[in-house]
Amino acid sequence: MLNPTNANFYIFLGWCLILLLVNYLSFIFLPDIKTSGRNLILLSTISIFVRFLIIAVFPFAVGYDVKAFLWAAEKIKNGQDIYWSLNVREYYAFLPTFGMITALFLKLSRLDPVVFFKLSASVFDSLIPLIIAKVSRNLKGGLLYALSPISVISSISGQFDAIPLFFTMSSLYLANQNSLPFSALLLGIGVAFKPWPLIFTPLILFKAPNRREGEKLLVLALTVPLAVSLFYKLLIPASNLATMVLAIILYESSIGWWGPSVIFFHLAQITYHRKILTVPAFFSKIFTLGILFFIFSRFKNKNIFLTTQWLILALYLFSFGLSIHYFVWILPLILINKTVLKKEFFLAVGLFTILNSAYIFNFHYQPPALPLWLKDTSSVLLWIFMAYWAIRNFRFQKPLNRLL
Repeated sequence: MLNPTNANFYIFLGWCLILLLVNYLSFIFLPDIKTSGRNLILLSTISIFVRFLIIAVFPFAVGYDVKAFLWAAEKIKNGQDIYWSLNVREYYAFLPTFGMITALFLKLSRLDPVVFFKLSASVFDSLIPLIIAKVSRNLKGGLLYALSPISVISSISGQFDAIPLFFTMSSLYLANQNSLPFSALLLGIGVAFKPWPLIFTPLILFKAPNRREGEKLLVLALTVPLAVSLFYKLLIPASNLATMVLAIILYESSIGWWGPSVIFFHLAQITYHRKILTVPAFFSKIFTLGILFFIFSRFKNKNIFLTTQWLILALYLFSFGLSIHYFVWILPLILINKTVLKKEFFLAVGLFTILNSAYIFNFHYQPPALPLWLKDTSSVLLWIFMAYWAIRNFRFQKPLNRLL
């Protein structure tokens, strides 16, 4: 177990760079491997071992989500409403699911809650390779995810995206198998942890044979989030559920951190006109919604994994607000779908994630970060690469699947 020092943080970066190199070489030299019960167990074991080892050696790798959930848990444990005003969206823009789970953990366990967050995220993250291998019928895809520093850094730092991502991927898998009721229910569980997977609900509803069945699926998808909200209201009678809903809807990620928003952010600072940033940010939301509706309108009953990939990529390209941990959402889909430039995508996003990991390790210890100009430049360059990647894959996939 290494102490939180700058020297040890550089060791962590070096270890992640080695993992990135192994991941890249695996794309090139690792052959396709047919899945079986035995090698699926081995796959999960490798994934868990890699994450638990890093957690043990580098305990200082702790992200922002940990602070948010600890804050929420303490409030709930003391009988206080966490949705005290719309300003709470800056700290906690989720349903109270994980906050209540953490509050229960604080009451019943003496284990360090930070370790609980990191282990929970890592366990769920280690299950995602199984879904990738199962869908693609190839163990290689699961191994590539298991050894990706992008997913590793997110999960071992306590960023809990792995939990809703696991339920979302499980939901898509069941929808692809036409097990729609269970698919809707699992997606609802994912939404209960993080609301934004709700945008994938139409993909399941479109598969319903008729409108009545679609309405039933919608009710199933909303069952768990509504149950969580009702339980929270019973637990905290003074809570304001309307404020909770509005705080979630009005939440914005870090504008000025990603892609074109970096340029507008600096222009706003230079000119002292904030509207130079806020106006394009507003229109980016409108444009993103239009792109999402366009993709939905073309979906019908085509490849659900491919459509989800395009939905997430649209958010990457046209949203002004994005954080590093959102990158893990597209990784399983790239490995499942027939795409070009896979290893280049993992390399570019992996290098960006490693070099900017200091910006998410901000609990008790703040490691040295990249100079601001270099961080902003790398963000814009990665956005340009993603736009290029989207163009290349649209041309490649159009003959295979006329999705758009």
